[in-house]
Amino acid sequence: MGKEHRIYCSIEAVSIEEAEAAAVRNKPDELLLVAIGVGLYSDDLAWAEQFCVRLAAHQHFNVRGNAILALGHLSRRFRTLKQASSLEAIRGGLSDSNDYIRGQSEAAADDVEWFAKLSVRPLTEIEGILFAKNVAHVVAAFDLTADTMTLVVHPRDAPDEKIRARFLFVVVKSTDDSYSDGKVHLPWEIIGIDSTSLPNHRWRFCLHTEAIEYNFEAEWPTVDSI
Repeated sequence: MGKEHRIYCSIEAVSIEEAEAAAVRNKPDELLLVAIGVGLYSDDLAWAEQFCVRLAAHQHFNVRGNAILALGHLSRRFRTLKQASSLEAIRGGLSDSNDYIRGQSEAAADDVEWFAKLSVRPLTEIEGILFAKNVAHVVAAFDLTADTMTLVVHPRDAPDEKIRARFLFVVVKSTDDSYSDGKVHLPWEIIGIDSTSLPNHRWRFCLHTEAIEYNFEAEWPTVDSI
């Protein structure tokens, strides 16, 4: 394990072109600052997330840790993260063997959960039922008819591992597709699914995807493999 390398200095904004050029040069002392600059200043959330996720797999622990921290900065500035791979990177960092990466990941998780209201740490109760693996999942099919909602989900990279959930006596409280750029076609990459117990055997759910968010109340779903 390498010795921790902490640098404290002024962080400057970097353009997409400058950041990508730094990635090609692949100098850790440069990239660890570029990552933070992207998190603090980039106006292109989609590109910034992809860039930071790439650096979160870098061979140098300082670069990996700072890239994960930068995802937290993005969530604080934009109040969301749109890509499930961003949450995967933070979750992976939380259990990394390197203290620096774990520390940066804890800070990022705090930002994401506070500002973006997304679950980063252990799966929620409903996620534990629907997600056979703690990996990125997608909504492959969605149907809302009268008071019944049916979801079919599967791991992003394993489309044959489908799980179907059927929610009864659904009351939709709100929907939000403002961040979808008009692209609401299935499949939807899942950012998170929250579940909160209510009185009288009811539950409050929030299905948060890259395309749309549903906040609704229902009974606990029936779940089966298809």
